[in-house]
Amino acid sequence: GHAGLLAACAALAAAHSQRNPELAALVGEMLEPGSFGAHGAGVQLELLRRLPQVLPGLPQPRACAVLEWAGEAAGGWGPAARAALWGAMGAVLGGGAPEALREAAWHCTAGAYARLPHAAEDPAEPLGPEAEREWAAAVAALSAAPREPLRALTALSSREPDAESGARAARARARLCSAGPLCAGDLVEARGWCRDTAPEPLARAVLREVAAAVRGAGSAERSEWLRDAVAECSAAPRPRLALTHLALLCREWAGGRGAGDAFAPPGAEDDPVAGLPHALPALLRTAEWEEEAAGVAEGLLTLAER
Repeated sequence: GHAGLLAACAALAAAHSQRNPELAALVGEMLEPGSFGAHGAGVQLELLRRLPQVLPGLPQPRACAVLEWAGEAAGGWGPAARAALWGAMGAVLGGGAPEALREAAWHCTAGAYARLPHAAEDPAEPLGPEAEREWAAAVAALSAAPREPLRALTALSSREPDAESGARAARARARLCSAGPLCAGDLVEARGWCRDTAPEPLARAVLREVAAAVRGAGSAERSEWLRDAVAECSAAPRPRLALTHLALLCREWAGGRGAGDAFAPPGAEDDPVAGLPHALPALLRTAEWEEEAAGVAEGLLTLAER
């Protein structure tokens, strides 16, 4: 149709703009804040996807201005447009762009990060398909950035009062840990926020992601997490959430969510604590965790005596 033809023309112009000053000027005009919104969704997506090809053909101040505008405007776009922007930013950050352009791209990603969906409509539920696609594009792009800027962008305190920014930072750290740029040590604040401050349904949803992320840590680090989780059950301000965290770790590490659920009674999916008497023995029966069994049992006996 007509919309598809316009999108194809925009893609062709953007693809050749780096070598053709007239096309570069045309595409630059299409990316002006005042005109971008007048284009159809297909044209907008093509322009955003091809930013890595378009930006080198623009004067550097203009290219940086486009990125700054995009980071601010992303909050008004749909998930598909934001995912396209994330893909473009990953290419710029991970490529050989000039330092000024990479700096502008980082500011753009910081603006887009603040618009990432922090929770599903029901906070206890997993994110929906559109939100997951946006998060996948965001994690791929952020993985191209150095570790320290990532840690600064996703910083949070265990007492973070804003549920939206806390959940976003905790999810980001968990997913970046799974992807590789961050490590399990970067999840301690996320665990503390879920345990101490987050609304309980949201805390349970985010703790699932934290448990899955720590599964890829080294055995010594995971042993420390398990011991800490047992100790927190008696010291945390919300013991039920601490037990939920322990249950999710056991379920993940007993062989993943599916394998852990094989030992769980009905209802354990909605309430992981209900599955703890099944998931914990299943974990400690494995060769890797046999040495931890005595210490874990002692910690749980101490808890039961209180």
